[in-house]
Amino acid sequence: MVVNISLRRAFSRLILAVTLVCGPTLAYGSELHADENLLGNDNLTDGTDVPNGWQIISRLPRNPPQAAQTFVWTHSPPAPGELQLNNRTFNSVKWDHPIELERGWYSLTGEMRASGIEPIYGAAILGVEVTSSKFGLAFPDTRPESDWRKGTLYLKVGSAAKQIDVVCALDGRGTVACRNISLVRISGPPTTGGRVIDVDTVRRAELKPIFRKAKGHMWTLFSTLLLLAAIAISGWIALGPSDSQ
Repeated sequence: MVVNISLRRAFSRLILAVTLVCGPTLAYGSELHADENLLGNDNLTDGTDVPNGWQIISRLPRNPPQAAQTFVWTHSPPAPGELQLNNRTFNSVKWDHPIELERGWYSLTGEMRASGIEPIYGAAILGVEVTSSKFGLAFPDTRPESDWRKGTLYLKVGSAAKQIDVVCALDGRGTVACRNISLVRISGPPTTGGRVIDVDTVRRAELKPIFRKAKGHMWTLFSTLLLLAAIAISGWIALGPSDSQ
């Protein structure tokens, strides 16, 4: 009995020591993971021709000189890097970062400023693209577009993993710049409100077939054919045979 009590005390002390040593480390690791920018390259300073993880896309073909004027990446530490877009002609261009999201909740934040955007046909967007639809961050402040404005967008992925694209996009003529873009996983829906995009709902709506499968019964087809035949015979009887001399 004495031996069993001593072993229990020793085991309890071992568990307590492991908890005291590893507990803060585990808690810190969990907090660090929660704040981790899933896009990587936080300040947009890593890369060669384009920042790591990002690509350039243009609806109209661009030769190298035109592309160099349209897509501009500035990165001069310690200042955060910027993704810039310049359109002198009507075109749709974007900086694009594809990423696959597991089931859960996410928060996308960033800063954007724009100038010279056409009021009707133009648009500057910092946000996400799901299949073919773009959703921009919600900017709560009322500062002009030419100033840096910070916005937030919440994403919900309810089932299997889904691929989305984080974009800094420009439709039409004008100039737009984006910086401090961060995508982090959060524990649940926002408690303070905000714009929420349900990725599953958007994908289902866009992948829904335009034409539905026809439904019916064979007897309705035969009934229609008989009706058409009866109308034809009635017309022939009413007109009678044609007189030919």
